[in-house]
Amino acid sequence: MDRVSFPIFLLPLVYMAEHEGVSLKVVESPRPRSRSRAAKLDAEALKAYAQRAIGARPMSEKELRTKLVGRAENPADIEPILNLLREYGALGDETFAENFTAARRASRGHGKQRVLADLRRRQVPKELAQATVEAQYAGLDERQLIENYLARKYRGKDLPTLLKEPKHLASAVRRLAGAGFSPGKSYEVLKRYARGLEAWEPPLD
Repeated sequence: MDRVSFPIFLLPLVYMAEHEGVSLKVVESPRPRSRSRAAKLDAEALKAYAQRAIGARPMSEKELRTKLVGRAENPADIEPILNLLREYGALGDETFAENFTAARRASRGHGKQRVLADLRRRQVPKELAQATVEAQYAGLDERQLIENYLARKYRGKDLPTLLKEPKHLASAVRRLAGAGFSPGKSYEVLKRYARGLEAWEPPLD
């Protein structure tokens, strides 16, 4: 197999490909889907499809299983492929949830509830999603996370002046809610900037 540079998260797939004799290729962005039904795949083709799918985008076990169900010629081929990917460290809900949570917290500054909801949308089991989020947000001050999020979203803006306008204040409330922060802590932080709102009591979380 020709040597090319791969992102770190793809290394388990590269290692697996070398041992399984599967060729990994750098491909262009996928074309728009055809209206025709995708062809069913035999075991070898399905394994290659699974590797390409998870190499293009890290995903939960259930997400990948759903993809394979739609393409498998023989449903009995699916579980051995998933087991092989687990064996080589290319598939696993625990690692996926940890990496997903860390990335959303660091790169997007999202709060706990948004990350938890996104993990559930990505079909990570509820208990694992909850435990992962709680562990990674443990000891963090939500008010400081909110401050960081506002600084990121309103970079270069004078917040005390901006939030005097009701429409901008309402927009900030909606943004914080969408980012997964609790209403009470969000209002506490916003009141530091929105002068004249001393009588505005934050709601119960």
